[in-house]
Amino acid sequence: MAKSDLFNLRPSDPDANNLRENLKFDFCEGLSCIMPACESCGSDTERGDRTIMPPERSRGSLARSVFYMLVRYPELKKSGFGNWLTLLQWHASFPVSNEERLINNRVCQEFQHNRNPFVDNPEWVYKILFPDFKSSKKGKKSRKRNRKSD
Repeated sequence: MAKSDLFNLRPSDPDANNLRENLKFDFCEGLSCIMPACESCGSDTERGDRTIMPPERSRGSLARSVFYMLVRYPELKKSGFGNWLTLLQWHASFPVSNEERLINNRVCQEFQHNRNPFVDNPEWVYKILFPDFKSSKKGKKSRKRNRKSD
């Protein structure tokens, strides 16, 4: 069911989607970084040997989708998605948009009849998944690039 969950599916450039297959979400560092991530990708994308960074407009919603998937499908391995500090930073830096709320409502009302709770209640990310982080403001300030992907 996880692969068909609408909160896991999103429109994507086919080239970027093919690149993402085995890469983890994170900032790219070092000589192996390629900007943009592919010829048809936006200029604000990056990829490295093991990481990919989506366009800025997608970072917050992508992080919330990853957090939803971890709660909804606990059998998924956390390490498969990306760097947790980076995902927390994207969540904090790119707040829920009206478009994201609209998608959450439509998915619930018209298709799978459940919601992404982190769209409705962004603070729950810290309460449920990362209780050691006191607030989103701490997530914004601590922009350490922790290479460990737990």
